[in-house]
Amino acid sequence: GVGGSGKQSLTKLATFTAGFRLFEIVLSRGYGDENIREDLKTMYSDVIKVPTSFLFTDAHVVEDGFLEYVNNILTVGMVPALFGDDEKEPLLQAVRTKAREEGYQESQMWGFAINQIRSNLHMVLGMSPAGETLRGRCRAFPGLVSCSTIDWFFPWPQEALLSVSQYFLNDVELPPDNRQDINEHICNVHLAVTNKYSPEFEHKYKRTTFATPKNYLDYLHNYIDFLGENRRDVDDSSQRLQQGLTKLVQAAKQVKELAETLAQKKVVVDENAQQVAKLIDKISENTVVVARRQEEAKIKADTIEKDSVVIEREKAAADVALGEALPALEAASEALQNLDKKDIVEIKSMAN
Repeated sequence: GVGGSGKQSLTKLATFTAGFRLFEIVLSRGYGDENIREDLKTMYSDVIKVPTSFLFTDAHVVEDGFLEYVNNILTVGMVPALFGDDEKEPLLQAVRTKAREEGYQESQMWGFAINQIRSNLHMVLGMSPAGETLRGRCRAFPGLVSCSTIDWFFPWPQEALLSVSQYFLNDVELPPDNRQDINEHICNVHLAVTNKYSPEFEHKYKRTTFATPKNYLDYLHNYIDFLGENRRDVDDSSQRLQQGLTKLVQAAKQVKELAETLAQKKVVVDENAQQVAKLIDKISENTVVVARRQEEAKIKADTIEKDSVVIEREKAAADVALGEALPALEAASEALQNLDKKDIVEIKSMAN
């Protein structure tokens, strides 16, 4: 089956169910012939003791020589010249007791070990039939076909796709009325890719594409992840909106309270405005009176100023007359002081 059909998953499940041990080679930088030979030695050391599944996939074919080893394992159960004479003893030691119990001689011990390995080893090849690669490998290494049973992994039918969708979406919160429609839609999308769009793409661009069960499982997981992510975004937006609405309600309440307070203060302001208007009118009236009185005061000030000039002039004239009269006054005063009784009597007589 093509990549993503479930070959490795089913192999691991079957291995676990059968109680076997799973063995795979682990690729690394510079992995080559020496590395795979060491890995095969390790595998044989375990296989002779414990039933083992050896999973070998397209990705493990770093060199075509690796397939030669796989072909030998399938045909004879052992890679020729893999173990030296000194390296065979651990394998022989693992089966020697059982072989002797069954009547095998020491010279037959290696053959018994090979049969034990073939009995315990289950070789699984995970290959994709896409392209010409597998066809060429089968021609070059006939054991890949003649010594194996081919299990074809075909696309999942609609019933299987629907069943898988229902299983994975069972715990996902969906509208009850739309749950079945959603499952069928996901199933139909996958089938549309495999049955319609992939053939159209191949016809138009001469390139083959595959929508495998793994793609379908990824599709389901992505749908669940995106649904959860979008729901979180919607919940966050809803929460922010709720907070905004709460703020608006609080603001409306505060505005109402402020409006009531403003209405009360407006009454006071209107009263004060009326009083201010009356005060302004009174001030205007007083301003007119003050202006009139200022005018009168100005007129009186002018009159006083003119009278002051006259007074100053008359005062100057009086001062002059006074200056002229003082000598006579002083002379009269002096003469008065010089009067005696005789003179007073004479004056009185003059009056008579």
